[in-house]
Parts: sequence; C-alpha cells; structure tokens
Amino acid sequence: MKYTHILKDLIDNFYITTYPKDFTLESNTFGYDKVIEGDAQIVCGRGRVLKDEWLNPDFYKFGPNHIQTDKTFHRKDVVDFLKGYKRLNTGSFQNAIKSNKKVIMEMEMHGVSEHPNSYSLFRINFFDKLFRNKEVLRKMQEGKFFIFLYFGWEADDFRKDEKPADKYRNWYEMFRSVLIDYKLPTNSVIIAQSNLLGYENEKKYDFKGVKPNVIFDNVTEFQPFKSVARNDKLNIDYPIEEHFKNLRKSKHTLLRVHRTWHPYRDNMLYYLYKKNYIKDSLVQHRVFEKEGIPEAHNFFDYRGRVEDLSEKSKDVVLTHHNIIKQISKDIPIKSSEYEKSLVIGSNDHIVYNKGEHHISNEPIDNSVYEDSLFSWVNPSLPDKKNYIFINQSTFSPVLHYHPILWFGHTHLIKHFKKYGYKSFDWLFDESYDELTSDLDKFKANAKQIDKVMNMDKDYLIDLMWDNRDTLQHNRDLFIECKSIERIITKLHGIINETTI
Repeated sequence: MKYTHILKDLIDNFYITTYPKDFTLESNTFGYDKVIEGDAQIVCGRGRVLKDEWLNPDFYKFGPNHIQTDKTFHRKDVVDFLKGYKRLNTGSFQNAIKSNKKVIMEMEMHGVSEHPNSYSLFRINFFDKLFRNKEVLRKMQEGKFFIFLYFGWEADDFRKDEKPADKYRNWYEMFRSVLIDYKLPTNSVIIAQSNLLGYENEKKYDFKGVKPNVIFDNVTEFQPFKSVARNDKLNIDYPIEEHFKNLRKSKHTLLRVHRTWHPYRDNMLYYLYKKNYIKDSLVQHRVFEKEGIPEAHNFFDYRGRVEDLSEKSKDVVLTHHNIIKQISKDIPIKSSEYEKSLVIGSNDHIVYNKGEHHISNEPIDNSVYEDSLFSWVNPSLPDKKNYIFINQSTFSPVLHYHPILWFGHTHLIKHFKKYGYKSFDWLFDESYDELTSDLDKFKANAKQIDKVMNMDKDYLIDLMWDNRDTLQHNRDLFIECKSIERIITKLHGIINETTI
C-alpha cells in the first residue's frame, strides 16, 4: 500500500486525539529516596507526535517556530499531499468518543524510573484510571479505539527485570496483564520505542500467546530539524562545497559535544587531555567526575607517597594528577560563543527573559560543525546491553557532513547501515563495531583518534573531499527522515490487523 494511501486512510477514517490532561502520580508519592515531584510525576502525558507533528504538513518546515523556514524535510510528495488534502480529523477527547470513526488516542509514555514499582504504577495510574471510562473500554474491546504510546525519548529493553520489588517482572508483563485482564485485542495498544535491537530481543522472549505491539525504530530521527539553539540560523541549503571552505578555515579537528554526564564521556575528555589533543578539539563538557576514570586505562588516583614510587610510576601518577587538575580548572568547557553567553541559574537551568529552560534539553548550536572536521560520538545509554539507540548525537553530525567515530553500542554501525546510511570505513578502522568489551572499544577508539589527530590537516580534508559522496548521501537520506514513514506504516498495519 502506498504511503500516501495510508495517510489518506488515517485522515479519512480515524479521529486522532489525546487525553485532556496528563496522568500523574498521587501527591506525596515517595520514590526511592524522596517524594517524586515536577515532571517526574507524569506517568503518561498528553500526546502530540501524530496530530500536531507527523500528520501536520507545517511540522516539516525546518526549525522551531521562532526561526522556521519554508524549506521542508521528509518526502516532498508526502508533505505536498498533507498540504493539499482535507484536514485531519483531530480535536477534543470528548468529540473523539462521540465520533463514529475509529479513534487513535496518542499519549507520551514516561517510565516513572524514580519508583521501585514503576510497572505497577504505570498500570494503576494510566490504564486502570483510563478504563474507569467504560465507553473507552467498550470501544477498545470492539476494535474501535487504539492507544498509541510514544516512548521515543530513550531506548529500553522491555524484557529486563529492573524493579525486583514490583508485582510485574518487566514492562512486557505489565502490558500483557492489561491486555488479558481487560480482554483487549492485542492491537489496541501500540508503543513506539527507540531500541533498534527491540525486534531481535523479542525473538528471545516468551510472550505466552499474548504479545504487546511495539514499533522499534529511530523514533527521534527528526529532532535535529526541530531542536535548534535559539541563536541558530538553520541553513538547510548548506552546500557541501561551502562546508569544505569552512573546514579549510576551521581551528579544530575533533568535535566532542554532549549535554548529559556519563563516565564514558569523562574518559573521552581525559584522553584528549592526556594526548594533548584538547588544543585541536572543540568540546562541550559541563561536569567531570574523576572517580569515573577506570583503573584499567591507567587513569587512577594514587593516594600513597609519590616518593615511594619508581621514577616511571612517579611520572605516570604526577601526569595523572596534573591532567585532573587541569580538567578541573577548565570545567565547564564550552564549545561556542553562544554557549559562553548562556546564564545558568538555579537547578542547572538556563535563564531567559521569560522563565527558565533546562540545560540538558537545550540544543548545542550548529556552528560547532563548521569549526571541526569529524565527531567523536558517545550515544545515550552506551553501557546498556541489548540496546542500540541512535539519536541526535549521531544525526546532527550527519546533517553537517561530519564523519563519525562512535564509542557506543556493539553493532551500532551495522544498524546505522541497515537504515541505508554509509559508514566511514575510508577514515576509521570500523572493526571496533564487533567488540563487546567497553575497555576494548575504548582502546580501539583511542587508536583511531591517534591516527586521525596525527594526520596532516590538509591531507585529512582532501581525504574527506574524496569521499564527499558518502557525506552527501548520508545528509540527503537523513533529510528524507524515513523513520516517520516506517513508523506510521507499521502503526497503520497494526491497527488494521495486517502486521500484528
């Protein structure tokens, strides 16, 4: 079935809505060590990804509202179809229930990770509360009402038992209990999730005849088009020739940026300092915890008498201390003039004229890609087993013609290529993609960093130019953002019982 026909069917025959309010925890719910407050209280929030974004032609304009362009991403024929076809059936939950059309109620699922009984809390505070509405329950049982849960923020392995105190062993068991206890069709609840190993993981799990429907894909692939720093001018027409002119003028070779802390990222920063590559690197690093530097890398904090060591060991220890001292002095390290201008207020929030915005959610401005040649990327959740999560840390460099060296999940490159992207084996030895040991992966990464950082800069740029077809191909494919088409196609197949 053609994708535009799928979109037409959704527009013609479905009413897409969300619940009028968020489902939240009861006040004074105590988590592991404190009362759960703020955004963490939300169990399942009001949804927007279908009705306001993926099925809305205006969503495909580059940039957020304050700097939006008329240029669009995704397939042009699809965007043109959405512009020209009749308006999507969307509106209030009350009108959806009264409609004679089938209903898709979209919500944003949150995991309540702060509580030892996350699975039970989600069921009690979302499903059990929702199904007090007997009309909703009846329509779901009759196959006329579907719940689409967006859980794209992070990857997860729904098989894992991470809450031993919970009534349910894992997320799958909780979802199964809802389908069984409320006598629901298995296609009535669909979850979109970002773990690219999800389908492989499901093959190893016994669902005992009742399998919840989860769609696994690059759910956050669109984010670099919409999540743009407030100072940025998103140049979607940025030609590769202009990029290489900028590279000739650039002051840095390596780019290493992130917002959230992880010990692996501290290791990467330490290595850049240890090898004195930091002077040729553009880095964004807010927090450094020296305790996270593993002894296996010879990055240790010696507490004995330096005088008792051999001269060789003494040099190692003193060098380590000097590196830690210098990093501690330099932190926070900021990658652009815009970053340096940000004022951080209480609770690690950026202070703007109107309100505050959390620093971990603020995009890093795109100027960093024009002042560096390649990206050393550490994706989210790199230490999780049975995960592969490709997110903005990969897609933003792709948008800006950057080759990428990943310190991340085993077979990340394999899955990157599975979706049509080309890897960078003309620059890096990518055999590290097969390694399962974090230490071995780091050592393999370090070897590649040594090789590239010691290349003549003009030679490196010439090598990239010779392989510009790969960089252009990846950018063009990324701009198509095919994940949205795949997810909607699978969603349509599930609710029409063709891909259950």
